[in-house]
Amino acid sequence: MKIQNAPPPIPSLPQQSPIAIQDPIYADFGDRKLDIDWSSSLEGHAHKDSHGLGIDVVEQAADHQIQLDRKNFQLQSFHFHSPGEHWVHGKQHDMELHLVHKNPENGQLAVVGVLIDGDAPREQQPDPLCKFLKDVDLASESGQPIQFDPKMFLPDDPEQYYRYEGSLTTAPYDSNVSWVIMNKPLSVSQEELAELTHLFEKPAREPQQLNRRYVLSSFKDEGNLAP
Repeated sequence: MKIQNAPPPIPSLPQQSPIAIQDPIYADFGDRKLDIDWSSSLEGHAHKDSHGLGIDVVEQAADHQIQLDRKNFQLQSFHFHSPGEHWVHGKQHDMELHLVHKNPENGQLAVVGVLIDGDAPREQQPDPLCKFLKDVDLASESGQPIQFDPKMFLPDDPEQYYRYEGSLTTAPYDSNVSWVIMNKPLSVSQEELAELTHLFEKPAREPQQLNRRYVLSSFKDEGNLAP
């Protein structure tokens, strides 16, 4: 009888995303803090792929960037997940926006995550974010470029955020990704969100083990360990 060798072990992936954010440690980031410098208008191409519906920025430039850890990262693309992938203090959010930035010198990625909930009352006028998403869907079908202002994705207090080192949340799950998760979610109406969910809905990757990583926050809340 032929004896088969055991399959090689699967390499461990110690710094994976998403995670469940719980008991973050307060940190004064000083000159390493997040600094968002997005211009008032950008042009992008909408597409549908394994991420769902998203936009690739037509031209990456110095005036469409963030600064993090004293490094510059230029905005490359963004996409949405439904449901949200990062859990915060035991809660999974209805949707999550990932704005992907890339360092032009070494290729390192930095992703700004914005949580979105359908908990706002429906107004007479369409919610600007929901209207934009419908426009993106139409643009993905027509192939026409779309103009947008990335500042529309910022919550009320963008200086409140969580920081940790992780990976992409889709295959091949590459590490070396710096994550910034905004603390305050954006709010849209449940009715409008329901009209859009089919554009992004897919299984969310489960929260991954921290594996000795620290989760830091730029603000003090009830989960902070530091005084």
